[in-house]
Amino acid sequence: MIGGLFKQLLPALGRYIWYHTTRVFHRKEAEEPTSLATPSSIQCLSNEVGLDPAYERLVQWPTYRKNIPAEDVLSDALYQLWTTTRHGHKWTHYFEVYQAVFGPRRAEPMRILEIGVLEGSSLRLWKQYFSHPETVVVGIDIQPRCIKFDAPADGIRVRIGSQADGTFL
Repeated sequence: MIGGLFKQLLPALGRYIWYHTTRVFHRKEAEEPTSLATPSSIQCLSNEVGLDPAYERLVQWPTYRKNIPAEDVLSDALYQLWTTTRHGHKWTHYFEVYQAVFGPRRAEPMRILEIGVLEGSSLRLWKQYFSHPETVVVGIDIQPRCIKFDAPADGIRVRIGSQADGTFL
């Protein structure tokens, strides 16, 4: 278990050191590390699990530091729910993408998988947002304490395991 954590920590630590080293020395010629998600890897995953084409598109997240929501996000139903959800944190620029991808599908039956439960806030948010009674929200986390957010009667399931474990997934 600890070995697995170190395997995940080392690449992240390397990227962190690379990023800050290049910023300190103002290296313009240094290239960003390649992204793990490429169009071919997304297509491969889609072929394996049968993703809806709407979820296959790549999204370029804004890189600004201020966490101020865009004007159209302020009136969005999902953002309004989020502002009343306790113990949660999301960058506000996520909501523009959520609105575009999930907004038209809000009344459809959905199966949502959230990787990383933390305080269970997003699980409750998704279950409230997607109004179809057959919607199921599943959260996975490596922290055993997150099982307390499991609420099958409410359509929220929590499983304890690692996203790096293909058998578990």
